[in-house]
Amino acid sequence: MNTGGLLRAFDLAKHHKMDIRTFTNIQRIVQDEVNCKGLVADEITEQIIMYLRYCKAAMLDITTVQDLKREITIIEHQ
Repeated sequence: MNTGGLLRAFDLAKHHKMDIRTFTNIQRIVQDEVNCKGLVADEITEQIIMYLRYCKAAMLDITTVQDLKREITIIEHQ
């Protein structure tokens, strides 16, 4: 990775509040699998990170709803 790419990776990792190693690993996978470099790889990496955050938030909501349903069931049976 050249200096410009590394600086972009640091900036994007900071923007997404991620560890630089995690970000560069995702970026390396994108570059290898999609066969692209530079700004295109950065854009795809950002989209993947946003998707992962959406999935994490959705999973947290599901867990919260399941916990709430369980609590309601316990209260109803008392």
